Amino acid sequence: MKRISFILCIILLATALPAHAQRSIAASKSFSDFRSVGELRVWTFLMKDSVIGRLSSKVIGTKEINGENAYILEEKLYLDYNKVGSPVLMDIKGERYVNEKGYYCGDNTSLTINNQSGQIDVTRKDKTITGYVSRGKTKQKQEIQLGTIPFAIDNDYFDQYELYFALHDLQVGDTIDDSIFVPQTMLMTRIQGKVQAFSYQQLHRTLFDSVFVIRLTEPQPLELFFTADKRLLKINNHNQKLRVYLDVVRNEQMATQQKSAFTTSKILTVLPRYFVLLLVGIIIWFVLNGTYRWDFNLVPIPVLGIVLYILVIFVQLPFQEYLFRQIFVPLVKAGNNVFFSAILTVLPSGIVQEGLKLLGIYLVVRFYQSFRDRYFIIGGLIGLGFGLMEGWYISTIVDSGGVLSWWLWERTAMIVFHTITGVLLGYAYGSQKIKTVVVYYVLLVGVDIILKSFPVFIQQGKATAQLMNIVLAIIVVLLLLVALIALRQPRLHTQKSK
Repeated sequence: MKRISFILCIILLATALPAHAQRSIAASKSFSDFRSVGELRVWTFLMKDSVIGRLSSKVIGTKEINGENAYILEEKLYLDYNKVGSPVLMDIKGERYVNEKGYYCGDNTSLTINNQSGQIDVTRKDKTITGYVSRGKTKQKQEIQLGTIPFAIDNDYFDQYELYFALHDLQVGDTIDDSIFVPQTMLMTRIQGKVQAFSYQQLHRTLFDSVFVIRLTEPQPLELFFTADKRLLKINNHNQKLRVYLDVVRNEQMATQQKSAFTTSKILTVLPRYFVLLLVGIIIWFVLNGTYRWDFNLVPIPVLGIVLYILVIFVQLPFQEYLFRQIFVPLVKAGNNVFFSAILTVLPSGIVQEGLKLLGIYLVVRFYQSFRDRYFIIGGLIGLGFGLMEGWYISTIVDSGGVLSWWLWERTAMIVFHTITGVLLGYAYGSQKIKTVVVYYVLLVGVDIILKSFPVFIQQGKATAQLMNIVLAIIVVLLLLVALIALRQPRLHTQKSK
């Protein structure tokens, strides 16, 4: 037991230390390197737990503007603040033109704000913007000296923010201080802020990624989460309690190619993560077995845990996605408490996963005679296989960043979590008392629900991903203490059957 507590505590202390390795990325060399013709990106706006609108941005082709070839961005922004008690309705549609370098070439945009309509039709030639802007029936000619300012960004047009950052070098610690043009006001302003960090974060319920955290003070206070492959995944406007998520990145012209996502390059990317998690699993294996000798008789037990988690992938996760669409979204839109609604959708996770671990223990005890009385080892190895498969699966479907990043610490903590819950369920099963099994099962389901609810706290701005991972480590340490106390009790499960 001392060896278990020592080694697992070392692992868990590591989970509480974030990896703050500095990262940098070079600017895209051109607009076409960043986005291609036919690509659609869609951002969803949420305020006070209600979806208030969307921004879509599609590259629909090219055209010549003042002798220069320009890409056409078809943009549609719809925001209905009436849903959150503010009498503002915005419906803006139009085209933004940018050249190969991503520099601003003009706009042709129709605006409707409440009952007021307007039009912006301007183009740029060299340093001058010409055209007209209309407000209702009033039409004004425009001739603005833009100088050398290359980029234009309108408020709430996050495809334009994304373009700006894609065409600039980014490094943690960099200060952002630049001039930009705002077409909807026909004024110049500044974009100011700082690249605060690069870290692996849980951005919402099912989205994990390694991102640059960029905080702006101008032209509006924003917190932006920007990936190394040039996607603006999430935006927080804390002053307005507004959250914006990138929901769609799709190119119809490349859809067939994108279906074959598991390429040789992808395999080479994920193999180091698989290997590192396997090393973590081997360490825990030796700790549970109480010896540094390899016991091949035990190999089928964690393999069974791996197989059981495959059921989670194909049964539980699709069911939770269904609950999210059919329960969470309607309840939140109806004004119900977001935390209560989230619990309803994550409840199956604890029930199914802890139930599968109990099923695994039963199957081993029923059909695997050699170690049938070592219940806590059986449960721990079932949980170990469960946690390993979860880590491998998540490493495959999301960009987890570098091997030595926050991802490693989080996955290590979750493998230890599944192992300890397996140990506790094994202890309960070995007691031969239904009441004990039920109490431990309900307790661990509750803990699982708490962990699966962490993304909601992050979404609501109540906590950061780093803080939640530290809380995860604390919870696992507490579970470890419970396991150590339980295993000190003299039980049949601590003796190998003769």
